[in-house]
Amino acid sequence: MPVRRAPLHAAVTHRHVDTAVGRLFLVRTQRGVVRVAFRDQDADFVLDSVTRQVGPAAEARCGQLDDVYRQIVEYLDGDRREFAVPLDTSLVGPAQREVLRALCAVPFGAAVTVGELAVAAGRPAEAAAVGLEVAANPLPILIPCHRVLRVGPDAAVYPGGCHVRHQLRALEARG
Repeated sequence: MPVRRAPLHAAVTHRHVDTAVGRLFLVRTQRGVVRVAFRDQDADFVLDSVTRQVGPAAEARCGQLDDVYRQIVEYLDGDRREFAVPLDTSLVGPAQREVLRALCAVPFGAAVTVGELAVAAGRPAEAAAVGLEVAANPLPILIPCHRVLRVGPDAAVYPGGCHVRHQLRALEARG
């Protein structure tokens, strides 16, 4: 008989929000924001992938995702450089968690190559794998994968599309 793991979180809440970079789908557990998805990503698929691992979902009750939304709007308006919301990275593996941690250390307005990020994540010989983990970032904007300079055929890969990546880079360049 298979052993069933206890849910990591008791509840998942979600909400669609409209922003300057388009519609976002925010998903939060009791630990923090677990997913930020762009309009092009299927919200039902995103929610299903989280709830399969975590537990049942409910529409956000009053105020549960307001602070996240407010901080994203402030960032996109140029009034915020860092986010002060709890993030939940428990659904990603330990290797990707290290890459996300290294991404969080890239300062506002700065940029790094995938190779530099691999070094910062303690995996200097694994730039290709690190690049894949950056592309699979479940928390774009909040964890700034737009600050990674990509080269080669996948240079334009960004969850919200090339135009959103360029918009975020331009916003940070203006400071």
